[in-house]
Amino acid sequence: MNCTDWGLFSSLEDVDESLRAFLSKEYTNENHSSINMAPKERFLKDYDKIRHVPAEGLDFHFLHRKECRVYNDATIKLGGMDYEVPQRYIGSKIKIRYLPGHMSELFIYSDENKLLHTIRPVRKVENSKIKRASIDYSKGSGGR
Repeated sequence: MNCTDWGLFSSLEDVDESLRAFLSKEYTNENHSSINMAPKERFLKDYDKIRHVPAEGLDFHFLHRKECRVYNDATIKLGGMDYEVPQRYIGSKIKIRYLPGHMSELFIYSDENKLLHTIRPVRKVENSKIKRASIDYSKGSGGR
C-alpha cells in the first residue's frame, strides 16, 4: 500500500529532500526486526572490516568486458569503431574492458586480470604514416 501523500510535494526536489530526511532520521536509526538493531548501528559494528576503494580507481571496477578477435591489420572493432592494438595480437583473441560512456580508451587485460595495454580509436591519417614490421599473413587467421 502506498502511504505517501504525493499532494504534499510541489517538486522533485521536495520529494528528494523528504526521502533524505526519512533515511537519515528514521530508517537508519530505528531498530529493524530482521537484524535486531538499527542499520546504522549494524554498519558501524563491522566498519573496520570494510575495504574502501579509492575514488579515482572506482570506475575500473565497473568496466564492461568483451573478448575480441584481432584482425590482420592489428585492429579490433567495438561499437562500430576501429581500435588499433599491438601487432603481436594479430589473429588472436584478446580480453577488452571498457566504460560504455567513455569509448576513447579501451583496455587489454591478461587472463590474470592484469592491465596490459590501453588502446584508442584508429586515427586513419596518422595510422597510414606509421612504419610497421613486415608481417607474414599466411600464418594468421583473423583476416577481415
